[in-house]
Amino acid sequence: MTSTDLDARILIFAPIGRDGALLNQLATHNGQYAETCPDLTSLAQEFRRGAGLVLITEEGLAMSGMSAVAASVDAQPAWSDIPFLVLVSSGDADGRNRATADLMRPLRNVTAIERPVRPQTVLVAIEAALRARKRQLHLREALEDLRSSQARLTESEARYRTLTEAIPQLIWSAESSGSADYFSSQWEEYTGVSQEKLLGDRWLMTLHPDDRPRAVQAWQDAVFDRAPYAVDYRIRRHDGAFRWFHTRGTPSRDGQGHILRWNGTCTDIHERVLAEEALELANQVGASLAADLDVDRIVDTLVNASTEATGAQFGAFFYNTPDETGESYRLFSLAGLPRERFEKFPALRKTPLFAPTFDGVGVVRSEDILKDPRYGSFKPYDGMPEGHPPVRSYLAIPVVSREGEVVGGLFFGHAETDRFSIAHERVVVSFAAQAAIALDNARLYQQLRGMNRNLEERVEERTEKLQNAVRELEGFTHSVSHDMRTPLRAMIGHANIILEDYGEEVSEEARAHLERIASAALKMSNLVEDLLGYARLGRRDVRRDDIDMTELAGAVVSVVREETGYQIDARVQPGMHARGDLELIRMVLHNLVGNAVKYHPHDRPLILELGEEDGEFYLRDNGIGFDMAYAGKLFVPFERLHRDADYPGTGIGLANVKRIIERHGGTVEAEGTPNEGATFRFTLGEGALAEAL
Repeated sequence: MTSTDLDARILIFAPIGRDGALLNQLATHNGQYAETCPDLTSLAQEFRRGAGLVLITEEGLAMSGMSAVAASVDAQPAWSDIPFLVLVSSGDADGRNRATADLMRPLRNVTAIERPVRPQTVLVAIEAALRARKRQLHLREALEDLRSSQARLTESEARYRTLTEAIPQLIWSAESSGSADYFSSQWEEYTGVSQEKLLGDRWLMTLHPDDRPRAVQAWQDAVFDRAPYAVDYRIRRHDGAFRWFHTRGTPSRDGQGHILRWNGTCTDIHERVLAEEALELANQVGASLAADLDVDRIVDTLVNASTEATGAQFGAFFYNTPDETGESYRLFSLAGLPRERFEKFPALRKTPLFAPTFDGVGVVRSEDILKDPRYGSFKPYDGMPEGHPPVRSYLAIPVVSREGEVVGGLFFGHAETDRFSIAHERVVVSFAAQAAIALDNARLYQQLRGMNRNLEERVEERTEKLQNAVRELEGFTHSVSHDMRTPLRAMIGHANIILEDYGEEVSEEARAHLERIASAALKMSNLVEDLLGYARLGRRDVRRDDIDMTELAGAVVSVVREETGYQIDARVQPGMHARGDLELIRMVLHNLVGNAVKYHPHDRPLILELGEEDGEFYLRDNGIGFDMAYAGKLFVPFERLHRDADYPGTGIGLANVKRIIERHGGTVEAEGTPNEGATFRFTLGEGALAEAL
């Protein structure tokens, strides 16, 4: 029989009459398992094995062996209280019979049923008692689960404690309310404060005063929001020094999400914080040094930043300016002390502690120069000069240029020993490298300024000469143009007079010669005018007008139509604007539209597209085009791709276009395909569109 069966069985003891058999039969018929015990000793034994209910008659209570039953009842575990149903005489159920009540008292959980007994009454009582017993069994299971959980928890906590004592972090835990209830031994070792003095919120006394409000607020927010806790603060070490820690805490929750407790760690991040601060300072110093071209300010920045970074009581920069003896170094900048304190001291001495810095050998760092064999110990190099600030910790770093020249040396001192670390050394070496570059740049800048002054003087001189030459050229051009135009006008005039007055007397051959003379002279006159115009474009001031390019393009097309009588299908993009010299841009468009008309075959209509794409204006035609191999000649004065007999012109028009565009700060280019057309693109310089829109 299993323990489950034993815990559900009914034990019966009815020593007189047929009560025992009837009760057994009634229970069995109702589906319960029942056992009838022959005596109280047997009942006590079976009771200890397990039972869900005991049915006993009043007469059985008075028999010998009842003490064994009472002992078995008392031996039950705390969760168990097996019910007894006692069949008593009429009137004894309410306990009025003191003798019966005394007999039932040792059984503890007793229900009396008066005789005569009805079967249904007994069955109801049995069911109720067994349900009560089942609840007890459920409680037993729950208690067993709880004990098992507690055992696992105890084991887990033991492992947790072992783990926390093994890792370097400071471990802590707190109740769900946020009150600290545990600190690992590392806490006690680090702070020198016992765990009892840290519990609750007393751990806050170990934080840096400046960090406490922030730490408290972060902890209160985490507890209130039931969210993970993370904050950086400084914790006081047992020697009074503060170090930075990153503290994290996470809540442990039950199955319903309720917080049971908090567990957390404090990780030492002091070196990381110092490195970050050093990096930030290095970036600031680097930016300051890189942006400065004044030697005095560069050196002051270097000394002040290095003194702050190392925690030195004073720092100095000595510029490397040796005299004829090779032992003189000029003080250039000082931090932490008034300059007057150093001016009266003799020059730095060539001891093994100082000389390597100006020789560029490397860094010198001494924990205690008084115990350092490199420190001068013989006359005249023994001891500090009178009035010199006390120095025990010493750090010296050379400042070396990119060319390897020792520019100078940085020197730092502190009255206490062992104040400068390898980290301090690295920071100052970084500063020194940046300062060396900045000093090189400053010297180059001074040289460049001198060169610029010389160049400016030479430019002014050359400009004056050029202006004089331009004025002379303008006078010469005016003179030449006047001297050339006068005979040309005479040639044209005389040729026309002869043709008009003596036309009938002149032979056809002579007439042809006269017409060629007049035509050539006119062409020469036009060429002179074009040359003068080209020269004037180079001297003219360029204005910046707001130009409606759409309107201007339409007006130019209309003028060219009227001048040439040519039908032009012009497709002008609306809404185009620019800033430039209105008259010069009109000249550009007139040249480009005129060229499109000139170089267009008569077997198809002329289609012109004028528009703007991404800040670039374009004019596209469907004319004769050109071979891109000759594109470089288009904008060169007098360079032409066609014979004058086929397409007359001077070759100045596109050169004028290029000069005007370049005077605006823009560019012009052309693309073409033979017999398909050409596209001219130009810009008008930076801001030509943005300012106009």
